Amino acid sequence: MSIPGSPEPSAEFADVAVDVPAGKTYQYRIPQPLRGQIPIGALVRVPFRNLEKIGCVFGLGDQRKTDKTIKYLAKRVVPDYWVDGDLLDLAAWMSEYYFCPLGEAVACVSAIGLTEVQAWRERLVALVDFAPTYERWRRGEWPPPRMTARQQVAVTHFFQTENTPIAPAALSMLSGVSVNVIQRLVDKGVLHVIESERYRPDHYPAAAEADAPLQLNAAQESALHAVCETIEAGEFRAFLLHGVTGSGKTEVYLQAIARVLERGCQAVVLVPEIALTPQTVERFRRRFADRVGVYHSRLSLGQKYDLWRRIKAGEVQIVIGARSAVFTPFERLGLIVIDEEHETTYKQAESPRYHARDVALVRAQRLGIPVVLGSATPSLESYFNAQRGKFTLLELPERIESLPLPEVSLIDMADEARDRPSGPAAGLLSRNLERAIRERLDAGEQVILFLNRRGFSQYALCMRCRHMIRCTDCDVLLTYHKWDERLRCHYCGAEQKVPATCPGCEKGKMSLVGIGTEKVEEAVATLFPGARALRIDLDTIGTRTAFIDAWQKISSGQVDIILGTQMIAKGFHLERVTLVGVVSADLALFLPDFRSAERTFSLLTQVAGRAGRGERPGEVLVQTYMPQHYAIRWAQTHDYKSFYTKEIAFRQMIRFPPIARAVAVVVSAKDKEAARAQSRNLGAMIRRCIRATAERDREMRILGPAPSPIARIRGRYRWRLLLRGRKPSVMHAALAEAIARFERLYPKPRVQLIVDVDPQDML
Repeated sequence: MSIPGSPEPSAEFADVAVDVPAGKTYQYRIPQPLRGQIPIGALVRVPFRNLEKIGCVFGLGDQRKTDKTIKYLAKRVVPDYWVDGDLLDLAAWMSEYYFCPLGEAVACVSAIGLTEVQAWRERLVALVDFAPTYERWRRGEWPPPRMTARQQVAVTHFFQTENTPIAPAALSMLSGVSVNVIQRLVDKGVLHVIESERYRPDHYPAAAEADAPLQLNAAQESALHAVCETIEAGEFRAFLLHGVTGSGKTEVYLQAIARVLERGCQAVVLVPEIALTPQTVERFRRRFADRVGVYHSRLSLGQKYDLWRRIKAGEVQIVIGARSAVFTPFERLGLIVIDEEHETTYKQAESPRYHARDVALVRAQRLGIPVVLGSATPSLESYFNAQRGKFTLLELPERIESLPLPEVSLIDMADEARDRPSGPAAGLLSRNLERAIRERLDAGEQVILFLNRRGFSQYALCMRCRHMIRCTDCDVLLTYHKWDERLRCHYCGAEQKVPATCPGCEKGKMSLVGIGTEKVEEAVATLFPGARALRIDLDTIGTRTAFIDAWQKISSGQVDIILGTQMIAKGFHLERVTLVGVVSADLALFLPDFRSAERTFSLLTQVAGRAGRGERPGEVLVQTYMPQHYAIRWAQTHDYKSFYTKEIAFRQMIRFPPIARAVAVVVSAKDKEAARAQSRNLGAMIRRCIRATAERDREMRILGPAPSPIARIRGRYRWRLLLRGRKPSVMHAALAEAIARFERLYPKPRVQLIVDVDPQDML
């Protein structure tokens, strides 16, 4: 085996991982002219069946592995790029653990996927023979004959800037002449073109000012000391930093990373939402300047490639990003931080269905480095691991500078519905919440309104026959979006107009029922016409830089009311926010998911923590129809430990995570009967494999098959099996054997199998 990035001169064959449904590599012969130029980790173009595909070299050697004809690989693509060896190893582990194709896992860990990309070469212009031309201009012997007035204006710019090269578009804007005028100067030989290779900007602003490390309190000092001891020892340890909202977890991260950089190593910081990256990048760049890079799925392919090049050049030592940043290709990675580690957004919904927290733990363990998991509301899995001693628990029980946690009041919306049945705020904003918003606006303070449902109305209903408009391809109701007056499916994207009459009875008129962030936005505009409101949800944060623009407006005080979904419920540090209003606390509470209470508690605690982070005290008003529910009650008192004690007892009773491990298998098909029948066939095979391994895991069980709670998505019927046990290795072996038998027995089963290890979404 050679070192990734370094070719083996004598290697005749390359094992290539291609993004196809297979858990193996394919052997190709290296053409003689390319031998010694193809390292492990290189991206190469290869023939695959009747197509050409880009794959990644997984191994090199001189021994052929098959009697079949071995094809030649075509060429190396992106010649200066490679995937590091530890990431290739991680991809192999992911392929096995998450039951995904090897090529798919490699595409996931590669900074640019399995694609082609080029460096950005900017076209600049400058004056030819600047010195003598400048002298003639200075002596008044310029301009020459036959140069138009517009051309003179363009050329004068270079005299004023000492011939600094400039892009034609920028010169056009500064001088007020067209690009065609500039091109004619190039054609005449007055200007010449300079090709300059540059990095594409990430659009995150540089820090306006630097800051120094803050004075830590005793709890922060203790936490930092524990992490730094492990950094100095150069060993793996997982820390769970459990700190109340506003307790200064980020400052602990910053000072721990400073210690990592002093040792000549690098660090990765994960945040759960791309919307949180502007604030985090701003704070880290204030401390570490341009050594901070950013990586997430909204970046262009070129921006990702340029970040990779800056990392390899040693220009970037810290990368901040969403879950995919866990694969940052640092060669001396010294620390991984996962902020808000409880968030389910760290679990990828598409294959490979990895959890960034768990991948980070595996990567850190292999590299022998620490991981810090931070949260005010740790996932039950992480806190359970801390209680068992698998993780080291560090606690920050108070806010910095002894600031009080915000006072949380519950508003029973059943009483509100009786007392306020109509009006622009009916069913949306209670009188107490409306009054509190008005007081904060009058005081020049900021308000957050949280509702974890986008759109305007939840569904369209005929009051005459009770017909509701459903998606034709999914087993869900269509959500009404007022901004374009369309009903839209949030699963497949199908959309339609609201019918004038009911398609069921053909007589009644469709009524729009339920609430969403758009309806709250409309009510806010009606009740508070002078307020500057900003809605943040998937419908408004659609472009690459929308979340950066939104953060700049919020942090600069251009927004009075911030309303949105879970994007605004975590991480934001805004000292002017003194009021948080939760429009409806009950939306997730009764979903058919064993984590529904945990998610409700976490969301409410997190969004409440946005209030009162400055000198002014904070207040939180939570509107609910279930004020007695334990998740809501303990969120009111910020009491994580009492919630954990209650919830872990429930999980113990039903033997669900974190007490046991789980793997979900969804069998889907366009034909309803095929999905049902084949899920039963697979279930029978899994049960036989469980019996064969019963002595190794006596608690292993298979539940189902049963229709998924959302029984059809994108035209495919879905039946689910749930494998439950205590030993992941035994569960994986049994499931892998069952799937292999199923595929041998049914080579063309007309169904798709989706395996979700450690599932976070039970719908």
